[in-house]
Amino acid sequence: MAVLSWTFYWTFLIYGLLFHFEIIKIYISLLVIYLLFGFLYYPGNFGSIRRRVSLSLWDPPKEGMICNKMELDATNALKYLQSQQARDNKITITHICIRALAECLAQSRYVANGKIVFGKYIPHDTVDISCLVNVQEGTDLTAVLVKNADKMTFKQIAEFINQNAQKAKQGKDDVYLKKLSLVKNIPSLLILIILELEAFISYNLGISIPFLSIEKNCCGGATLTSLGGFGKGYTDVQAPFSPFIRSSLIMAVNKIEEKPVVRNGQIGIAPILIVKFTVDHRYVDGGSALKGTQSFIDVVENPEKYL
Repeated sequence: MAVLSWTFYWTFLIYGLLFHFEIIKIYISLLVIYLLFGFLYYPGNFGSIRRRVSLSLWDPPKEGMICNKMELDATNALKYLQSQQARDNKITITHICIRALAECLAQSRYVANGKIVFGKYIPHDTVDISCLVNVQEGTDLTAVLVKNADKMTFKQIAEFINQNAQKAKQGKDDVYLKKLSLVKNIPSLLILIILELEAFISYNLGISIPFLSIEKNCCGGATLTSLGGFGKGYTDVQAPFSPFIRSSLIMAVNKIEEKPVVRNGQIGIAPILIVKFTVDHRYVDGGSALKGTQSFIDVVENPEKYL
């Protein structure tokens, strides 16, 4: 249906430009009236970039998605995070989950680690994971792309994420600053057009345009957002898809909490990590996801095997 809507829109636009410009005038007039009405009825600024991007992207849900919740025993993960190596390199549960997600995609390379363009599934050459990072004191988000994440150690992932996240938070990320200046004073309606065009160039065409800060497959095969740092209340959160990201899944890493568990017929207490997946049903179903899911669980519950 997205293809039909897209082709209808561009057919209408091209026809108006070539043969009937009055239609374009009416179209532009209606857009201007809509924007002016919004400015006059609700005066004020546009709000944060994050809010305006959200408003420009999402309609009521109508596409096929699989939502999965996993509760994982984090005993061994916490034991490793308390080790000298982990403390020295500022490794967190987020970095372990990035490596686990990369292993999951590597095991599902010809199913989930790719993109759907022009009605075809195209596998990615590498396993890249996008990690969302808070900037602007939590009012905005940027993404750090970890390339070849399945071939990196926890230490390498932590160093890369921490370095780039710090750069973004200090306002030294050139890519983020370019995009911020581009959309800073643009209405939400126009942001959608810009993001869709960027996604088309980056994913559908697979082209990098450095001077526009557009990178090929800019968000990788999957996206991760970590919510555990927000504290109490962020223990069971599902993350929605962003249409312009175009990855097969997005994963939310929630806060670790102690919960009752049954081991060898006995009830005990263990630290439990809840991760929640939102998966594009066009890529995977339950059967095809099984092998990748087992790999993900193994990395999180037995991180010492992947040092």
